[in-house]
Amino acid sequence: MSNTSILINKLNEIINIFENAELNNQGNRYTITHINSLQKIKTDLMKIHKSENKKEEIKTDEEVKKPEIKTPEKPNFTQNINERNKI
Repeated sequence: MSNTSILINKLNEIINIFENAELNNQGNRYTITHINSLQKIKTDLMKIHKSENKKEEIKTDEEVKKPEIKTPEKPNFTQNINERNKI
């Protein structure tokens, strides 16, 4: 059993504890947030686990970023005035 599959199993146990606390009304208002966070970690670990089996690199949600939009450069008015004055 690989390290990631062990981590996935342990995360499932932790998620079950939080879900049971929520079902029994023993959880507080953060319980659902914890469950969602743990499930996101589990999803990322499952992606890593699949990539280990396929021997290819798969990025987790955190690593996948939107493409950076470059803004055009601001005109340099001082340089334009100096160039105009040279003529």
